[in-house]
Amino acid sequence: MKKVTKALSLALAAIITLTACGGAGKSGGSGAGSSDGSGAYVTYEGTNVTVGGEFEGIKDKLGTETKPMETIEPCDGGDYIQIMHYYDGITVTTLRDEKVIGIEPAEGGSKEILIQGKVKMGDSADDVKKALGDPENESDGMMSYTVEGTSVMIYLEGDSVSGFMYMNMGA
Repeated sequence: MKKVTKALSLALAAIITLTACGGAGKSGGSGAGSSDGSGAYVTYEGTNVTVGGEFEGIKDKLGTETKPMETIEPCDGGDYIQIMHYYDGITVTTLRDEKVIGIEPAEGGSKEILIQGKVKMGDSADDVKKALGDPENESDGMMSYTVEGTSVMIYLEGDSVSGFMYMNMGA
């Protein structure tokens, strides 16, 4: 699990950096901007964290950050500064500390996270399909969905959910 989560973190950082350097961070998107459980979201400690939602209104509900936030500045001088916030169980990436653009499990986190309010770590691939429907793409170890313009990737180790990543640079 730790190897998968670490790989997910590295993949997210690479996606963010490559997207920022490519200038794609200013693209449009669906902007699912609520924290009421609509759009692409996870439920963490009773709080819905929604891609495209405002970070300010939920950050105090997520608890204390477990390590200092990291800022990723764009290579081309653009204004889409990304900030990664680390909590016990979840990492939230924001655009200029305003909108949530990415969500993934934190390495070694101990808190329960519900993917789309229905799927938790350790659930089977069949449980995921029952809760979310058939994936758009499915390969060995990964199921991918698109929820209101947000890519949702669910990673499997064997037949169990071992990780996930939500990403929408245009949120």
